[in-house]
Amino acid sequence: MYSVLNIENTITIEKSKFITSLFYIENEQDITKYMNLVKEKYKNATHYCYAYIIGNIKRFSDDKEPSNTAGMPILNCLEKNNLNHEINLLEKNYKELEKEINSLKNNFNLRINLKKEKIKNK
Repeated sequence: MYSVLNIENTITIEKSKFITSLFYIENEQDITKYMNLVKEKYKNATHYCYAYIIGNIKRFSDDKEPSNTAGMPILNCLEKNNLNHEINLLEKNYKELEKEINSLKNNFNLRINLKKEKIKNK
């Protein structure tokens, strides 16, 4: 399993802006800390979707998005990349159109791969 350093990435799809943040977490108290940090930093976001893995504990939230359209793809991405002790937060600033799930999945995978590459180069 991998654990990675904190990273953030922004992507705009159609007229919606998505900011993804990946944080290293030790325990479930860290989740509250990072959720509060992100909510303070991106007060205008309309959704704060997330997923995390800590050992055998796996959780996700769609935060008012249609069921399993945001949190589950984020969790799948964490699992696919063998990331443990990580929380992936997606802050969505909704304008006119809903997200394109495949584009977001690609964004998650790209960000995680960039982060893994940074670790290898250290």
